[in-house]
Amino acid sequence: QWYQRRVPITTGKQWYQRRVAITAGTAGVSGLTATPDFTSVLLTWEAVDGATNYNVAWRASGTEDWNAADVPGTEHTFEGLNVASDYEAKVEASNDAGIREGIEPAEVSFTTKDNRPPHPVGGLTVHEAAYNATTITLSWNIQDNTAENRIVTGITATAAKEGAVEGDPAIEPQELAAEATTATFQLPGPGDYIFKITTKNDFSEGVDTSAMELHTVKETTTPPPPPTTPEPTTKKPTTAAPTTEAKEPTEGDIDLGTGGENIDCGDIQSIQPFANQQASLKCTVPDDANFAPSDITWTFQAGDATPVEQEQIINSEIGVVTFDNTTSILTIKSVTADTVGFWKCNAASEYCTFSVELTGASVGGNAGTTLAYSGTVLLVALIASLLH
Repeated sequence: QWYQRRVPITTGKQWYQRRVAITAGTAGVSGLTATPDFTSVLLTWEAVDGATNYNVAWRASGTEDWNAADVPGTEHTFEGLNVASDYEAKVEASNDAGIREGIEPAEVSFTTKDNRPPHPVGGLTVHEAAYNATTITLSWNIQDNTAENRIVTGITATAAKEGAVEGDPAIEPQELAAEATTATFQLPGPGDYIFKITTKNDFSEGVDTSAMELHTVKETTTPPPPPTTPEPTTKKPTTAAPTTEAKEPTEGDIDLGTGGENIDCGDIQSIQPFANQQASLKCTVPDDANFAPSDITWTFQAGDATPVEQEQIINSEIGVVTFDNTTSILTIKSVTADTVGFWKCNAASEYCTFSVELTGASVGGNAGTTLAYSGTVLLVALIASLLH
């Protein structure tokens, strides 16, 4: 293939026309090499016979637009690139007549250098070989570095015993490959340990690139037994027939007198359940009541302290409130010094109060008392349904 070219005869201004040949079918640009730095790249290639200049271009990988330059020689440097980024470059040869048709350009891909320190590892986890074993395996990942093309040249794993004194066995650090994701340590014995995994590269000096995890190895190697669920009891609390007679206060009771506008609760109803046992208080609503069991709320008052409302009773796990079609039930989870006092069931302006007192040793069995009250609303208190 031939092209016309004007060539000077001498150093004067005389010109003549000459045909210059670039042989058809030759292999175009070859030997294209990219030497990237942090924000620049040097491209070099071999000369092409008959070429008078070269069109050199680069672009970020995955984009469409090229940044091009025409150069006469066989090398060129592009500046202003981003660190740790992927790029593509190409070179095409041409003469005065233009780029040759039908010959593909030379292309190369490269990644600029990374001058950033690595991220710490992610997902650091301690794995025991057995319960309180002294053989410990650590695992982690380097996904944060991979996602940002951050270079990791090595990883250091260390284990240190808190409160170690002179003479304690040393735990040697482990130097691991950049792609490592596990390390195993043999610890000298029980104690509190700090495990640390540190990523490294040429730019990590003076930068904290560590991830840490605390772990305790206890003296015993016998795991605690799983929690047991007590067998449900089939015993039913005994109840006495309802009565409208006033209850004679027992020794030690405090008489509050009549409570509420529409109901005579009589004296405070006193129970003495076993220590550390459950106790159930029940308020039953009769058929002619103008409210439902779900409308009943419970309060608790220890001595002269401010009464504790039902929501706080439930949230602090002192007691549990349930109800069915006729009854609201408050179960005191454990009768202790913190739960003795006055428990009151309330419905609108109507209420009844129970005094829960702590008792000492007692003969086994369930104790129950059924109380009935007169008025427009009947509240039946099934007291001290004790669980053993």
